[in-house]
Amino acid sequence: MNFAMGTPGKNWDTTLDVGETTTITAKAATQAATPIPGVEFGWASKDEDVATVDDGMIEGHEPGTSEITVTAMGRGIAVKFTVTVLSEVKSIIITSPADGFFLSNGESVALAATAYDKAQDDDTPGVDGDAVPVEGITYMSSDDSVVEIDDSTAKAVGVGTATITAHYDDVKSKGIKINVTPGGDVTHKLTYTRISAADRKFQIYWNADSSAVAVYGPGETVPDMDPHDGTGGADVVYTVQVRIFDSEGNANVDPAADTATDLEAMVQGTGIDATGISVTLTDGLATVTVNNDDGDGVVDKALVAATGVNAVTGPGTARIILSYPGADDIALPAITVTSSTFVPPATN
Repeated sequence: MNFAMGTPGKNWDTTLDVGETTTITAKAATQAATPIPGVEFGWASKDEDVATVDDGMIEGHEPGTSEITVTAMGRGIAVKFTVTVLSEVKSIIITSPADGFFLSNGESVALAATAYDKAQDDDTPGVDGDAVPVEGITYMSSDDSVVEIDDSTAKAVGVGTATITAHYDDVKSKGIKINVTPGGDVTHKLTYTRISAADRKFQIYWNADSSAVAVYGPGETVPDMDPHDGTGGADVVYTVQVRIFDSEGNANVDPAADTATDLEAMVQGTGIDATGISVTLTDGLATVTVNNDDGDGVVDKALVAATGVNAVTGPGTARIILSYPGADDIALPAITVTSSTFVPPATN
């Protein structure tokens, strides 16, 4: 007599997430595969803390493995197989390649990702949760004309940028960018260090009599007095890297990039005048400063950056566009400029 097992198939070992169930059907048959009616089966799990089984339905309870035994009652025949129970996948991180990886057209790179049993907290360093050893992670490209996915390999098929994401069931990773460049040429790329919205904001406060105005930058607050004493003046500062990469996809800060005049800053939008932006560039690291001080911390009512020292011209939203020879232009995160009349605190 043989067993003819239903789901999950001839290889009876199976894997479940915590809380997941699967049902296996057992049937008896002769060596010639002729069904034997009326055979009853017994089901047992060696570790019921990990998984239980009830008439073929297996349920995972906690991470681990358990041996499931199916017995043909009264016939002395048993089949054993292993069920592995994994923690539920809550997040996926692509571990290779790194975000911003470069490929020359026609080259390929192997993709790798790890599943975790907790969602990732972007505000804390390191990885959250424990790794879950799952199979079946798939990958997707945002632009198949730039990067094609073949199983777990990404192949560059066109110049441009594509975002790659990893998927397991309904869990999706954050995307990484793969940049595809023409083969053979050395190319530059501008990247910037992220700064928060609060560090990209100016506040214009008029005195109650509209006689003067102070411009406050990141980290500054309006003093409790009227008129203002002109203590505003903090700048918005970006850090930018000039990177160089080759046809093998190696990308590092270019130590030869040290001429500030090669890095040009333009402005799109309102509220900022490009004449008030200063740029320094040394050994591939640039500081782009949106200046907020004409020397005494007070700007006149017209808010004109005539001296080229103060970049703030009025309320609005603006982006700084940076250009560098051999690199695509990039737009830095937007700067906002708000305006309001100072109202002194009420007194009793």
